[in-house]
Amino acid sequence: MSSGLPVHIQVKKAVANAIGLEGELNISSLTRLHTSLLKPEGKVSVKLDFNRGEDKRAWLRGSLRADLIMQCQRCMGEMIYPLNAELALKLVNSDSDSKDEDESIEFVDDQLLLHEVIEDELILALPVVPMHENVEECDGSQMLQEYMKQDADNERNPFAVLKQLKPNSTSTR
Repeated sequence: MSSGLPVHIQVKKAVANAIGLEGELNISSLTRLHTSLLKPEGKVSVKLDFNRGEDKRAWLRGSLRADLIMQCQRCMGEMIYPLNAELALKLVNSDSDSKDEDESIEFVDDQLLLHEVIEDELILALPVVPMHENVEECDGSQMLQEYMKQDADNERNPFAVLKQLKPNSTSTR
């Protein structure tokens, strides 16, 4: 399931000892991420550091790297999306009053569910509309070009049918 990454971690201990974690997580174990993927295969490389920032607050910083198999929304074919996400999250105790801060994550009873945090950050880093980066790799652009060529060859005019309905009289009002 994972290599070197605990499922949950004690936040206060991790921050006090400035723990750094590095490992891999199977994409197949991240079930909420599956709905956004064409195939839930591969691994996520994870690097995380727990520490105190200049503001003396607990922080979780790190990076996530994965090659995700997604469906291109242009051609509906398979594509590899190279996900590279950096994260910087304030760790806020559930009893704390500072829950409303933007880039913060809440933990309960000194426990942080690490796999869920990783999965959340992966989902947030996904593209809204995945498409091949290089247009030449995408079958959809080729289909669009062929359609446009056919359209130009036919020189279709949506109002051509109205021309047939117009009387042939030359009188003007």
